[in-house]
Amino acid sequence: MSVVVPVRDHAGHLPRLLARLARQDYLGALDVIVVDNHPRPRLCHQHYLSYPMPVTVLHEARAGLARARNRGINAASGEWVLVTEADTLPCAGWVSAMVRALANSGAPLVGGQVLPDYPTAEGPLLGKGVLSLFMPTAWPSALTEVGGRWLLAGCNLGMPRSATLTFDPDLGAGGRFLMCEDLVTTMSTQAAGEFALLVPGAVVRRVLHDQDLTVRAVARRAWWHGVALARAAHSMPSANLPQYPLRDVAPWSRGFSKAWLLSALAGVARIAGRRAHRRGLRHQAPRKAVHTCA
Repeated sequence: MSVVVPVRDHAGHLPRLLARLARQDYLGALDVIVVDNHPRPRLCHQHYLSYPMPVTVLHEARAGLARARNRGINAASGEWVLVTEADTLPCAGWVSAMVRALANSGAPLVGGQVLPDYPTAEGPLLGKGVLSLFMPTAWPSALTEVGGRWLLAGCNLGMPRSATLTFDPDLGAGGRFLMCEDLVTTMSTQAAGEFALLVPGAVVRRVLHDQDLTVRAVARRAWWHGVALARAAHSMPSANLPQYPLRDVAPWSRGFSKAWLLSALAGVARIAGRRAHRRGLRHQAPRKAVHTCA
């Protein structure tokens, strides 16, 4: 088992992640591949020699979460590969649950549940409009194929090493704040005649940083989320993409609380970004999608 961890802005969280991985109940061999995605190397493997599993540090100077993931996956040697991020906290049994799903289903891609983790004891009561920018807000109670309301998240993925899986390097590259590379990868998997599964019991907690929850940060993230959705729809017009209609931003009965206003802002900004970019793509030929093949 190899665990791939891209690192750019949250290297300080990496020791917590490695400590959680060291306490997993997985009985097989496990190694960790840390991909340093800073322009110049900042991480050194000597800092991680005290952990019971091998930790390898690679450098990917080209910015982009997709590029860092691809670099780590290509270097992985385990039969199974899990992908997470430095500021996530895997819960007990995470590795074992993902491996069981991969081994028993034959799926080329599986995803686990993501729950919010706040850096302070009293986290804000965020609405689904904001939480959906960081993680799926609905989750099944049994193994379920991805589609419709069921989505996976890039910080909790698993795949067999025998599969050739590539994340779209154009998403999040060149200083842009694009995302949805996990959604595009799922769509490409399904377009290739394969399927992706959601795995109950394979849970990680994702830290929601205070700086990510400011009005400006939420609006920016939601706008680019809409842009990424427009690009994904343009590349694969027949894909079943989430729509996020304005009527679902938040029930009006909740009143104008801070949480409601932030959720409403996220919904409006996401729709605006999607519509604006969709108009710009109207006269362009669909870009070839990146496929996943066994």
